[in-house]
Formats: sequence, structure tokens, C-alpha cells
Amino acid sequence: MTTESSEVPTTTVRLDEHAVVLRVHDSTWRGVRALLRAAPPWTEHPGILLRVDLQEVSMPAASAFWLAALASLARIARARRCRVVFVGPPRALAEPLLRMGLEVDQEVDQNVYESLGHRLRGSTAGGVPN
Repeated sequence: MTTESSEVPTTTVRLDEHAVVLRVHDSTWRGVRALLRAAPPWTEHPGILLRVDLQEVSMPAASAFWLAALASLARIARARRCRVVFVGPPRALAEPLLRMGLEVDQEVDQNVYESLGHRLRGSTAGGVPN
């Protein structure tokens, strides 16, 4: 994946054959685009748990770009029999996401990735599933 900034806007970490974390590092529209590019290959595998880690996204008010992208991602994943959980979004995003009936995990435990079998052997930017 190529990015338009020096910082990688999305990092993909494969937890196991059933779970993937997409960590978003860019609060701008570039982060939205990077997330939407990184997610589809994973949602093509029915039964995948896609955890979209939004802890580093910061914004004072809900962004229409972010809300539309996250709702669309959840709708696509659901249609492909995948589950999406939005982890640690800022309050400006969490409240509208909850009102839309989407799954939000505000209780962020850094050890949750370890408990799912995550080992930082090789996280990749915008990785492609095996």
C-alpha cells in the first residue's frame, strides 16, 4: 500500500485465522481511504472478526467521512458474514456508531491482542491475507 504521507495510516495485524486488527493511525481523509483499501481483502473470508482499532483517531466532532466509511465497512462485512468491532473510537464517533447499531468496544485492553494469540512477528501496512 502506498500512502500520501510519511506516516503509515493503517497497519494490519493478523491475530489468527479468524481475527484481524486494522489499526488506523491517521485521523484525516487519508486514514479513511487507507482503511477502506485495507479492509476488503479480509472481509472476503466469511467468519472473520475484523477489529478496527480507532484509538489513535482524534477529532472534536463526528466526521461525515468517518461515519459513512465505518457504516459502509460494517454493512459490507455483515453481507459477507464477517463481524466488525470498532475499538476505542473517540466519543465523537462512538456515540453515532452506537446509535446506528454498530458494535463498539470502548473498553480497550492492550492485552486483548495477546489473548487472541497476537505476536508482533510481522505486522504489515495494508497487508493482504494469505
